[in-house]
Amino acid sequence: MRWPATRVRKAPQGPAGDSHWVINGSHTAYLPGSVGIGTDTPQYRLEVLGTGRFADGVGIGTTHSPEDGMLKVQASPERSIAVNASTAGSGTSGRAVNAVASSANHFGLWAGGSGRSYFGHPVGIGTTQPQTDLHVMGTTAIGDFASDHRLGIGTDNPWTPLHVVANAGQGPMRLMVENNNAANTVMRAYAHGGIGIGNSWSDSAVPERGMRVHGKVVLSDLTWRGNVDAASVVCTTSFDGGANWLLERCGLNTSSLRYKEDVQPLQSVGELLDRMQPVSFRWKENGHEDLGLIAEEIARIEPRLVFHNEEGEIEGIKYNHLTALIIGAMQERQQSVDAEFAALREIHSAELATRDARIATLQHELEEQRQLLEQRLAAVESLLVEGKEMARAATP
Repeated sequence: MRWPATRVRKAPQGPAGDSHWVINGSHTAYLPGSVGIGTDTPQYRLEVLGTGRFADGVGIGTTHSPEDGMLKVQASPERSIAVNASTAGSGTSGRAVNAVASSANHFGLWAGGSGRSYFGHPVGIGTTQPQTDLHVMGTTAIGDFASDHRLGIGTDNPWTPLHVVANAGQGPMRLMVENNNAANTVMRAYAHGGIGIGNSWSDSAVPERGMRVHGKVVLSDLTWRGNVDAASVVCTTSFDGGANWLLERCGLNTSSLRYKEDVQPLQSVGELLDRMQPVSFRWKENGHEDLGLIAEEIARIEPRLVFHNEEGEIEGIKYNHLTALIIGAMQERQQSVDAEFAALREIHSAELATRDARIATLQHELEEQRQLLEQRLAAVESLLVEGKEMARAATP
């Protein structure tokens, strides 16, 4: 900085000759060379060895007062601010703080050789009024597909690209659309390990370490794993006519007696089945042909065979329960057949007994007739013998 010659006067001469300090009113300037404080061999325009104190702030690279803070830096593109942790070394490993500004208006901050940054107050990105410790307004990218970059929430050792650990009693995750309204929940993870999809239910409405889905589930392939037999999982499904099954209701069929009370045998189940009318139909949604039963008609026959949606409307049929009715009806039919067979056998046995008695009577009568005939034949033979003897005696 140069002032007009009329306003410039030199400071008093020092022991080495003319002073290079220039005094202009209340301003003092050193125009040529470098200034050292605590050193007589300064390597920079201003080099300080020792402590210093600035009461009103420091401005670097700017002619404006650092009214926004104690330190105000205006760096040109690709320039940086580096504060060394010690005088040993000038590389990045010796820096306590390193801030970099670039031509793309990016800003980076890291501390020490570990490459970690620390902030003791809320940080806003895209906003000057952060509401949380880190508040981002805009698109955020973490890592790339080619690198193993991970984000840990609640953990400093993430195992996967996104790893969330919640405190006991806290749900670890909730995804919502449109606005922060429970009705707009897409997916929610509960503290007991359950998952809700399509709605935000209470904790008790979602099975522990299980899943509840509001809406239809499209499955192109299904494989059961673990100790659950596929036969024990009961689902109400419909086929879309393509390659997918639509699951409308699915659950574990727990049939153990330890879950039941007031157990009574069903009566006249065959009559219930006889009143059910199988039909063919076409789905309104996709026009595909199908066959089955009408839930409203089944509800009039036996209300326990249908289930309802959240609005209380009849939604479908518990087809798995029909198995018990079919078994009962088959048993009733078998009992009826067995009874008819026993009656027929009794009738047949009576007829056989009557026939046997009649045969015995006829055999007895035939025996009597045979004996009578033998007696008569014997009498006739006796008369013939007597006649021959009489004829022989009458012959001279």
